[in-house]
Amino acid sequence: MCVDLHTHSVFSDGTATPSELVELALERQLTGLALTDHDTTEGVDEFLRVAGSKNLPAISGLEISTLYQGISLHILGYGIDPDNPALCKWLAQLQQRRLERNQCILEKLNKLGIDISAEEVARVSAHGQTGRPHIARLLMAKGYAKNMNEAFRRYLGKHKPAWCRRLSYTASQSIDIIHQAGGIAVLAHPGQLD
Repeated sequence: MCVDLHTHSVFSDGTATPSELVELALERQLTGLALTDHDTTEGVDEFLRVAGSKNLPAISGLEISTLYQGISLHILGYGIDPDNPALCKWLAQLQQRRLERNQCILEKLNKLGIDISAEEVARVSAHGQTGRPHIARLLMAKGYAKNMNEAFRRYLGKHKPAWCRRLSYTASQSIDIIHQAGGIAVLAHPGQLD
């Protein structure tokens, strides 16, 4: 049995649609899959529909960026109801915070003489939310960075010239909302903790 319980689609920072993720999983002979886009459930309905039509066991999910004692953590929510009203309201607030952070980043980049607009960022992420990876792709396309790592190292990483802190919910708040939506909360990337 081989499963992948941590995937991202074009609705966050992935490059494949939810349908394409299912096809890739089948090509790789996976026996189960979860869609865990960052701070959104926009792709879950398509994902579950296509996985069901292909008889691939699938889990609805998301990955929430949180803070715990000043440390940035990601919490995975498995088996959530993507239509849960409390979760939907909460995710809308997260998206607003993400947009505010993006605007801060773009203003700082513009002050550095790097002309990137919110419209350009929206075009790069045509399927949903935008974030630093989308801005990094534009930095690469415009010749300011050779790859994603360089874009973050030179401009977008913590304490770099275009760094802007995003207001995050606490880990406890994130776990609570996952539970309210009927899900199970799991720490993502445990091997990356200090």
